Amino acid sequence: MSRNLRKICSLVAALSIASAIANPASAQQAAMITVTADRSQGLTGKAPSVQVWAGRATAIDFSQIGERIVQVFLADPSRIVYASDAPVESGMATTVFLRQISPLNFPNLTRAYVTNLFVKTQAANGQLHLHTFNVMPGQKQPTYSGVAIAPARRSAGSLTTLQVGSSRPATLEDIERGLGVALRQGYTSAADPVVNKVRDFLAIARNETGGRSLVEIAQAQQLSPAVLTQLGQMGIESLATPPTRGQVTPIARAVANPNANVAPVPRPSAVPVAKFTPVKQAIAPTTAQRATVTNLPLVPIPPKVASHSVLPSRNTAERTPVVASSTTRTAKFSQSAIDDMNALRRGLQVARSKKQLNYGTTKWKQAQTAIVLLGQGKSREAAARKAGLPIEILAQLIQWGQ
Repeated sequence: MSRNLRKICSLVAALSIASAIANPASAQQAAMITVTADRSQGLTGKAPSVQVWAGRATAIDFSQIGERIVQVFLADPSRIVYASDAPVESGMATTVFLRQISPLNFPNLTRAYVTNLFVKTQAANGQLHLHTFNVMPGQKQPTYSGVAIAPARRSAGSLTTLQVGSSRPATLEDIERGLGVALRQGYTSAADPVVNKVRDFLAIARNETGGRSLVEIAQAQQLSPAVLTQLGQMGIESLATPPTRGQVTPIARAVANPNANVAPVPRPSAVPVAKFTPVKQAIAPTTAQRATVTNLPLVPIPPKVASHSVLPSRNTAERTPVVASSTTRTAKFSQSAIDDMNALRRGLQVARSKKQLNYGTTKWKQAQTAIVLLGQGKSREAAARKAGLPIEILAQLIQWGQ
């Protein structure tokens, strides 16, 4: 009887081993799950979760997107450790391996059941990307052996348009139209190297066959996406009904008459208004030998009048004739005044992104008036007083923009 029992047990064990060999997936799951690069970079939502089971390793592989690992940081190493397929310092590592260990006690180091892992990678074009993961001990049976980072799946529309804010996405035609507006209004000159970069970008984007987005093409051309955003916004706004010929806008009137009150420029309500950043400054700050009109706040240029005529003013004793001039006029302002104007303009955008100041509010309009007054040579205190803007708010906006 005992001999028969031993035969039955041996037969059952043999059948179990044969079944495991024939169907290894039933013993343990070895699948790789896929996470897009946009998700791991936090561009489409919260960071992906990665589980690490006891006695097993979980891999995070970046080889599908062709990026090399340059830095790894694990917030809580008391129960999870990592290794790479090559030394990180060599610049050849493409995979990180995570393993679970018996808990260690590090003095002064806090613990978390779910910790985070940061992996900084470098693309072939030198662009750096930061990937973030939530790492935790595995639950129940293992369900995968690793995470493969894959290229983002983009729709055809997202490859040929650029999001510029609350308005519709900007197309290549909008960007090209905005470049024409910038040249006609004197915001930049045709000799500006950035203008050539934008034209090269448009040509490459229209012939792109590799599936790159407009932002990726711009980065490859070392062109700031902020330039394209502003040009696209200008191109969209140019489709609105322009002012009638000879009309002087309120901001232009404020430049001509310092004592006049500034009112917002009326625009169609369907098209949001965005402030334009100088094309040259959006790429890199430059130190000019003298302050020119390209360093000034970007406001419409008053209509040209004959050299013998003078625009109307409340106080003609303080007025000087406004004559026709070219777009290369020299502006007689100190560098500090120019820096304040540019910083205040950037500070408004920062305040808007921080939701501290909304577009179109009284404080927003007062800050715009302060920019004009600073452009007329007023000090910070005088500009804040005349604009009705508290000096503390003006100082804070300038500080955010510096």
